Amino acid sequence: MSSKPEFALVTPSKESEARPLVVLLAWLGARRRHVRVYSRLLERNDVQSLTVIGDPNDTIMGRLDNIHDLAKRVIAHLQKEFPGRRIVLAPFSNGGCYVYEYMRVELAKDPTAINLSGVIFDSAPAAITAVSGAVACGKLYKQGSVASLAAYWVSYAFFALMLGITDRSAAFKDRIESFPAICPEMYVWSREDTITDPEWVEQVIAKRAALDGADVRSARFHGSEHVLHYKHSPRAFTKVWRDFFQDKLGETLPAEAEPSDEGSASRSASFRKAAEEEHADACSVVDVKA
Repeated sequence: MSSKPEFALVTPSKESEARPLVVLLAWLGARRRHVRVYSRLLERNDVQSLTVIGDPNDTIMGRLDNIHDLAKRVIAHLQKEFPGRRIVLAPFSNGGCYVYEYMRVELAKDPTAINLSGVIFDSAPAAITAVSGAVACGKLYKQGSVASLAAYWVSYAFFALMLGITDRSAAFKDRIESFPAICPEMYVWSREDTITDPEWVEQVIAKRAALDGADVRSARFHGSEHVLHYKHSPRAFTKVWRDFFQDKLGETLPAEAEPSDEGSASRSASFRKAAEEEHADACSVVDVKA
């Protein structure tokens, strides 16, 4: 059994504890070193974060009870460690969105369980299909060949048929669209995403914006792929997050700190290069009205 704690907390400063806590709900197959890119981004902006990573097998095999149990544990942890604290949930892809879904199911039973103050979706929610599942599995296991992708498509399609995973897509979308609008939401997405269907995201955004009391923002990135919006356009991504904190949460963050030298030098260089080449129109942001 792993000795690592289930949740990873990053606290930049004492002052950050007075701001909303961002709960990073990781994507399918993410490891802490992957999600650390985002916790460090928040750290540089003096925002405290909590990372939650589920078991990828629960998502792939459709073990919904396990995902629901994780959602309950997240809420219980927030209640115990951060009572009354403003919470911003940040689901990445469907791996994070499933946990978010069941957290909202629990909050429907007890709306005061946590002080949910904002939601930032990244590359989510996505339709649950054999094709998108195969692509996601292929990325998860880092298989690049056509033959291996075809093998994953066949295997995923089989499991989808046997477990009724694809049948859940409509119910999942209906839930996400119909949860009460209790806080500001932002959707970070792109038309170039090969896993999350952009038309699906647009439909969800439109449905959410039509709800009573809705406050929905769309942040559409240009040219970036699934869960790679920050890597593709780091400056625009950072601005989108900072603007959400200021416009929707009333939090003016301090100037962003310089990146540390932690991590791979080549990875740091790739982010610097992306920032230098980034265009001013890397992202289109709009507050969506019904």
